[in-house]
Amino acid sequence: MRRALFILLWTLISVTACLSEKVFLEEPKSLLLPLGSTSSIGMSCVANVQTATYSWIKDLVSLPPVSDAKYEYTGGNLKINNPDENDVGGYQCVVRMEDGSVIVSNFGNLTLAYINDFQEVQSQKQVPEGAGATMECLGQGAHGPNNHVQYQWQTTDDEWEWRTYTSSSTDPNYYVSFRTGNLYFANVKQADKDSYQCHMRARDWNLNGSKVEKESSKFPFDVTPSGSTSNPASFLLKPDSITYAVLGGKLFLECFAQGNPTPTITWSKIGGGEMPSGAQRSGMYAINQLAEGDEGTYRCTATSGERTIHTDTEIQFEFAPQWVQEIKSQTVDATATAVLTCEAKGSPQVDIFWMQNGERLAADDVKVSIIASHVEESVLYINNFSDDDVGYYQCIARNAHGTSLSSAKLSKNEMKPTFVKVFPDVTASASGSPITFPCQVQAAPPAEIRWYKDDQELDILSVPRFGVDDKGLHIEWVDVDDAGIYMCNASNFLGFITTTGKLEVYEGTTIESNSDTEYVYEAGDWITLWCKASYDQSLALTWQWKFEGKTLRPFGEIGFDMNGNSLEILASGSRSGLYECTASTSVGSASAEMLIHIEDAPNKPDDLKTEAKSSESIFLRWELPNTNLSPLLAEKVQARLINDLAAPGEWFDARTDPAELIDNHGCLVTTLLPFNFYQFRVRASNSIGHGSYSDASARVRTLAGIPLKIPQLLKGGGGEPGELVVEWQPLNESDYGAASVSYIIKIWKFNTSEEEARSDFLANPLENRTIFRTNEDEIYEPYNQRIHAQNSAGFESDWSDVSTVYSGEIPPVQNVSGIKMMTRQAYSFDIEWEPIENINGFTKGYKVSVVDWIVDAKMVQPETWYNYTTIDENPQIKVDNLTAINAYSYKIASFNSAGDGPYSEWNGPFLTRKRPPSRAPQNLDLGVTEKIVDISWDYVEARLDEELIVGYKVSYWKDGQTREDARVAPTPYTQVQLKMMEKTEYMIAVRAYSKGGDGPYSEVIRFSTNIGSSIKLTGNSSNTLTVNLTLLVNLLTMCCYMLFK
Repeated sequence: MRRALFILLWTLISVTACLSEKVFLEEPKSLLLPLGSTSSIGMSCVANVQTATYSWIKDLVSLPPVSDAKYEYTGGNLKINNPDENDVGGYQCVVRMEDGSVIVSNFGNLTLAYINDFQEVQSQKQVPEGAGATMECLGQGAHGPNNHVQYQWQTTDDEWEWRTYTSSSTDPNYYVSFRTGNLYFANVKQADKDSYQCHMRARDWNLNGSKVEKESSKFPFDVTPSGSTSNPASFLLKPDSITYAVLGGKLFLECFAQGNPTPTITWSKIGGGEMPSGAQRSGMYAINQLAEGDEGTYRCTATSGERTIHTDTEIQFEFAPQWVQEIKSQTVDATATAVLTCEAKGSPQVDIFWMQNGERLAADDVKVSIIASHVEESVLYINNFSDDDVGYYQCIARNAHGTSLSSAKLSKNEMKPTFVKVFPDVTASASGSPITFPCQVQAAPPAEIRWYKDDQELDILSVPRFGVDDKGLHIEWVDVDDAGIYMCNASNFLGFITTTGKLEVYEGTTIESNSDTEYVYEAGDWITLWCKASYDQSLALTWQWKFEGKTLRPFGEIGFDMNGNSLEILASGSRSGLYECTASTSVGSASAEMLIHIEDAPNKPDDLKTEAKSSESIFLRWELPNTNLSPLLAEKVQARLINDLAAPGEWFDARTDPAELIDNHGCLVTTLLPFNFYQFRVRASNSIGHGSYSDASARVRTLAGIPLKIPQLLKGGGGEPGELVVEWQPLNESDYGAASVSYIIKIWKFNTSEEEARSDFLANPLENRTIFRTNEDEIYEPYNQRIHAQNSAGFESDWSDVSTVYSGEIPPVQNVSGIKMMTRQAYSFDIEWEPIENINGFTKGYKVSVVDWIVDAKMVQPETWYNYTTIDENPQIKVDNLTAINAYSYKIASFNSAGDGPYSEWNGPFLTRKRPPSRAPQNLDLGVTEKIVDISWDYVEARLDEELIVGYKVSYWKDGQTREDARVAPTPYTQVQLKMMEKTEYMIAVRAYSKGGDGPYSEVIRFSTNIGSSIKLTGNSSNTLTVNLTLLVNLLTMCCYMLFK
């Protein structure tokens, strides 16, 4: 039920107060007490007021003002002596404050629980055996509350065996009503013949620790024999057609039927909904807590033999009043009308009334009016508000389930007139313009406003151009004769105020003429716009320019140059549009508009949309751009791959269908890669030039297709005996042609048919190798291999070309031979040897171990050796990082994927050469004629520990290159002539070299072959000898060792 959504509480009393401050610190509390349990009952309230006078009301009726035998008052405390049934009701604390205002507290409800004696009632019942029966609980005394009593029946004739009947029993043959106490039999038996008593007892309460219980007279119950025990089912107890309940509360659904055999009672919810959580006992279904969604129609079904009957009841929720709109405290102007509105909803319908200062208000339609706009809303009007009306007002909404109270305080406002807004001392206006003299006044009661001009009161009604409202005096258009001194006078019974100001009237400002803009301009031109104004010469004139409604700044606007009444514009397509000049003085302004048209390259196309059509094409649509007054001549589409958002590809010119685009809205972009993401952009051109490219389109992917490439087989091979390793380069994701790709590899023995091939399938697109099993005695046997790719969309690539791969390997057994020392320098040497045959496997390279004789002359300390490995299978290596004039030996071994072969015998010892030149050539002399360069330098003399100079290396390279890019011209002389390849800027440097290696470069000289020039560098040519004592010691030590060995 919708209204149930608004219910938060189901308590008996729900009260809220809306005040600017909390008046009550404590309010009366609701009480439930057994009658006779106490000689007095107390209630209390505490107000947040320094000097407060307390009194009490019950059920909105005032209690005696002073203490008596029944009621005693102490401050905010109420004591009720000798409570009885007449004291049950709703109590409120009334607080009168020092200013005379009164406010009433929330309700505190007093409920007394009691059970009076049964009245003597004579009743006798006779029922034929097998029939149903009802025993009424007659003579019940007054009791309350109804939901705090319970019933049971007892038999009385047999003093040794009493039978007890309660509403909580699960025996289907009888039922005791929870509400009335009546006892129902489905079909009586001879054993049911007896005298019965109805007992009423307290539930959930006691009197001074003892249960309260009353019993009725004895009711004889006679069962007569019957020839037939057949009894068709019919209801003895049915629920009402509508059952009212409170959300969150308990509910007991009751029904009972007679019949033989005994009817089976069941409850269900109509419409297929689940029954609320509860328990069924005989004819009662008990719901402990009603929840939202439990409203609806429920059915009691009684089944006796083959006969089934039913009865329905609809559960409807009721609830205590809930506020929709509460009243609020306010300040009311003296003599004005105060308006308070409250609105509440509840079920059953709420009753709303008003209280002032603790007393119920009645409408008299003069001072007080109460209007109900609809059943749930009430509006209170207090007319001609005065001191007597100041105080607290309360709106009370109540129904059977509780009462809600909303409070507000009304205060009176009296104020001498004060100005909120006034007109200035001097107001300047243009003739013919409208004007307003502001005169806004705050006063209580409202002030009377009068207007004067030049000390004469204005007759507003006699001048149609004049008007007055609460904002001020309005003149529709100003005439020269309206100039003068104006005064606004505001008054009420508390006093008056005035304000004055002068009106000056001047000639208006108009635009007399402006530039003609009927021409069509071309981008790049300078356009001059101008305006001419007529205005009052005694006033200052300023100018302002706007373009498409946006104000142009006097300085810093790119493409614009403003100078008062003129504006120069650098023409471009983006500056076509509406321009406005505005001439302003202190009394007004005037404007003129000028529309200019500029031919320019097209704007960028907009609103690009894409749709994938195939694995190689995407349909692209766009909105045609503004052509800027020149027809389109061409459109161009560019595309780029964007599989990685962080690293998009380069833009390229796309192929389109149609191939030539002029003023198209779209095209088919073709020759794209399958299952790849693309972005597109479009540019339009006309006779003026090319426009800007559009913003990039959204990312779109082509449909799946054939993989773009065939996987590339690598050398593979290696592995252990019994294995054949196949390796390949995995495809890039952009080449899959679909979301993923798998690889199929097949192998077959060399010189056999491909039909005998074995295959392997690998679904991981990142996989790059697989291993086939072979016979373990197949060492380095050749196999043919092929590979192709199949993607997740089912497309396949072609098979790769046939290539050869070898089965598993064992380490080499052949020694390296034919070792030769090719070159020997100070810090390195180059050696070569004969290649090892690929017998046990493919030779992947060679390892070289070098021993320093000074460190390990006996070759027994491998941790001190230098170890080198070739970069490939070529039988050569450069051994470097050695020491000059030092003895070394070396040995070599081959290796393959299975391991290392045997090392050769040690070779050596051999001696590294003396150091290379340490001096750079000096005094370079450079002459350039056209492309011919003559260069000379001083002779470099070797030092004692250096090899003799063999010659010189001249390196030259073009400006922008590095020395690594240089050409090198060797010469044994100290001069050389070179021919340059082209006329440009060059760099040149010279170094000496010997058998020990290359020396340092000279200084670098920059020269040009564009013109002839002669450059001479003079440097230090000292030949001072420096002896390296360490190297001499090493040399002598080595010579002695070899001599004595």
